[in-house]
Amino acid sequence: WRTTAQNYNLNRDFMKADAPEMQAWLRLFNRWLPDLLVDCHVTDGADYQYAVTYGIAKDHSVSEPLQKWITEVFEPYLNEKMKNDGFPMFPYIWFKQRPDIQKGLVSFIGSPRYSTGYGAIQNRIFFLIETHMLKDYKTRVTATYHLLKRVIELCNKEKDTLKQVNQLADKQTKAELAGSSFPLSL
Repeated sequence: WRTTAQNYNLNRDFMKADAPEMQAWLRLFNRWLPDLLVDCHVTDGADYQYAVTYGIAKDHSVSEPLQKWITEVFEPYLNEKMKNDGFPMFPYIWFKQRPDIQKGLVSFIGSPRYSTGYGAIQNRIFFLIETHMLKDYKTRVTATYHLLKRVIELCNKEKDTLKQVNQLADKQTKAELAGSSFPLSL
């Protein structure tokens, strides 16, 4: 594991916030509350043919306005542009039973301990970029560069819509939870 000196894995500390680094980061995030965040990683997991894979919460954990924008605008745009740039990409998946691909693949759905899951509970898109350590350095950097460029390009083009989608998601969540009680257990 890649950990801090105190043995905290910052990639899995979004919800608990044990590490002082994560506590500081969360203070910044909550003050700023960006409309979209990109989390860049190099994985040592399964080695896919793709130079870049990605993770994004778009299941039941994400509000409907965000789901719609992600599936109808964000993913199609990035997939098309990255293919044209020479870096076709694919959603980040795991082996059902590592290392045997014959046992099947499963989608990665990040709990709030991960960036993508934490973004979902905050009604914000956290986009995870995963390149693989077995790909050469130039390929990893170039693929990440192109993907970051395309994300920024789309956010600039769709800035008003993205802000509206986030505001609508926040409004719907507040309406759903207002006056509700629910148990919390630690």
